[in-house]
Amino acid sequence: MKKYKTRLSQKGQIAIPKKIRDQWATDYVEMELKGDELILRPAPSILELGGILKKYVTDASQKEKESTAWEDHVREKYLSD
Repeated sequence: MKKYKTRLSQKGQIAIPKKIRDQWATDYVEMELKGDELILRPAPSILELGGILKKYVTDASQKEKESTAWEDHVREKYLSD
């Protein structure tokens, strides 16, 4: 297993190495906290989700539709009380 090291920015951001981003070929990641480990994995693309986000799609360009749908889904699933 290849290990990578990156620096945490002042705003708490990290950069995912280009080799990993290219391999994952997605703009979205899922994070899971297990004890003191943070696990990152590629999130499925909108197309792989089989239409479960259709209710969020609006009349916009396809990329904008996907982005808006994904943001709404994440907001609904992880940020709603």
